[in-house]
Amino acid sequence: MYTVQQNFEQCRDLTYENGQHTIFLNTRYKDPCGCDERMLDFLDYLRENSPSGELAKRIEEAVAEAKYNDEWRQSYMDYKQLQILWRTEGLEAGREEGRKEGRKEGREEGREEGRKEGEDNKSVQIVRKMLECGETEEKISEYTGVSLEKIKGLQEQLKSK
Repeated sequence: MYTVQQNFEQCRDLTYENGQHTIFLNTRYKDPCGCDERMLDFLDYLRENSPSGELAKRIEEAVAEAKYNDEWRQSYMDYKQLQILWRTEGLEAGREEGRKEGRKEGREEGREEGRKEGEDNKSVQIVRKMLECGETEEKISEYTGVSLEKIKGLQEQLKSK
């Protein structure tokens, strides 16, 4: 029998306990490694599917009783259906949370784009007004931060009107 413990790659001495337990049972053991007699009996039962010891006989009886107990079978099925329902609800809740987060990010991006567009429109209005007042392209660029290329393009638009 082997018990698995989880640990962190970066710090092997630090174990991680999440409530999950993994146990490997070697039914073809050669050396009992000091295992309890009942555990060896259980391993033999798993390997041979024939109960020899007291524990294995009790397990065999319990399995037979559970197999033919309609109430237990229904209870098991109800539990399995609940697990499916919980999983489905969890997936849907995760999807809804993702949609909300996406909508929120979309609104933020839209607002940012709107602000930028508004700033650009205002800059264009200011540049046009300064061009109409006869200000030089260099001065306009210096005062507004708008590139000379854009200012020249706006000036061409004004001339073509």
